[in-house]
Amino acid sequence: MNGVSKNKKIQMEILDVPKITNSARSYEDAKRKEIVAPKEVRRQLSRTAGLNKKAIKIVMFYVTIVTAVALLRAFVLYDVSDLGKTKTIREKELIQLKKEVARIDNEFISNNDLKTKEEEARATGFTVPNDPTYINLNK
Repeated sequence: MNGVSKNKKIQMEILDVPKITNSARSYEDAKRKEIVAPKEVRRQLSRTAGLNKKAIKIVMFYVTIVTAVALLRAFVLYDVSDLGKTKTIREKELIQLKKEVARIDNEFISNNDLKTKEEEARATGFTVPNDPTYINLNK
C-alpha cells in the first residue's frame, strides 16, 4: 500500500447504468409530441417583446443615416487631405519654376548690361585691338 495508510481504504462504488443506443434515443424522440406555441406566446418570447416596433424602425433608420453620414465624411476628409498633398507638391514646383525664371532673367539682364557697356565704350572711342603686341619683360 504505497502512500495509503492502513486506516484509510480507497473504496470505489461502481454504478450499473444501462446503455442507451441510438435506436432507443430516436424512439424516445419519436414518442415525444411536437409542441407549437400560440402566436401570442411567440410574440411575448421574441427579442422585441414589449417594445414598440415603430420606435425600433425609426431608431434603425436614424442609425443608418448617421452611419452613412460618417462614411461620407470619412471619404470627404480623405479627398481633402489628398488635395492638400497635391497643393503642396504644386507649390513646390511653382517655387522651383520661379527660381528658374529669376535665374534666366538675371542672365538676360547681365547679358544686356554687358552689351550696353560695350556699345557705350565703342561710342566713347574705346577700341579692342585685333592684333595685340606682347612685351617680354624677362629679357
